[in-house]
Amino acid sequence: DEPAADLGVAAAVASSFRNRALPAHTVLFGEVGLGGEVFNEIGKAIKVASPFPHTIVITHCNGAGGYVPTKQSYDDGGYEVKTSPYLPTAAEQLVQEAVRLLRTLK
Repeated sequence: DEPAADLGVAAAVASSFRNRALPAHTVLFGEVGLGGEVFNEIGKAIKVASPFPHTIVITHCNGAGGYVPTKQSYDDGGYEVKTSPYLPTAAEQLVQEAVRLLRTLK
């Protein structure tokens, strides 16, 4: 139940994926996790705008807050949109805030 454990798990997964151990001097501060079922386009937008060369977007952190559809998805309709507690502007706001937080870490 410790949310900070997510960062260590993410670092271990990234290290394993790259088949490279993290340097001994690596220090990890905080975490940026998204607490909903975020549409793929949102994660891509965060990665593209991130100031870091490698950004991993983790969702479903600390419980799922429901679907976070893109604005276009609201026009298309569907189950995710009908059950989402968020406004059509939520995805854009989420991307802007995640990128703002990432930039403060650079």
